[in-house]
Amino acid sequence: TAEDGLAIDGDLVAVGAGSADAGAVSKAGAVYLFRRQGQTYGPEAKLVAPDASTGAEFGRAVAIQGNMVIVGARFAAVELENGNFLAKAGAAYIFRKYKGTWHLEEKVTSPLPANEDNFGRALAIHGDTLVVTARKESLGANDVGAAYVFLYRGGQWMYQEKLTASDPAPGAYFGQSVALQGDVIAIGARNADPNGAGAFYLFRRSGNGWMEVAKVAPSDGKA
Repeated sequence: TAEDGLAIDGDLVAVGAGSADAGAVSKAGAVYLFRRQGQTYGPEAKLVAPDASTGAEFGRAVAIQGNMVIVGARFAAVELENGNFLAKAGAAYIFRKYKGTWHLEEKVTSPLPANEDNFGRALAIHGDTLVVTARKESLGANDVGAAYVFLYRGGQWMYQEKLTASDPAPGAYFGQSVALQGDVIAIGARNADPNGAGAFYLFRRSGNGWMEVAKVAPSDGKA
């Protein structure tokens, strides 16, 4: 669909198809990889979740960094430590290419998983920092939203910090979109006040964490 993920890095393009079939699992989602070959792009691989489930929307968000592709699936099933499952908690899947083949390296989930949080709705990567958003996470009110920062340490992605808006509001969808460059994270909240017009929040790395430094909203915005 028009809202599915799209990313490019060097010669590699990743195109998300959140309603594509994954083997025998219908409408689980997939990501199609294309690589530039001279003046054209040719198909390289189709990525799917090994634990694919119908309606997971694997491919709604996608990012590339070098030989790594990260795929968001905002309704993916998540297994809890007690062995129970959350059917639609969401996840981000890390794929890496080695020996000419793409392999699933890790499945990243929220440290506070809950159904319908939309963890994996948007994501961004730069260097050893990964940000995954959950635009419908509740913080005392529905659909306030949050973002989670992970750092690559010891061969795996380790949770660092949860980011929220300084002025959370019901239905703000903080985490609708995200961008990351160096020590700055920009997080979009499409229904944030004033007037429910939407805004973006800037966070800057501070010591071992992150600090909100600005909120930007249109002066003439409407709901």
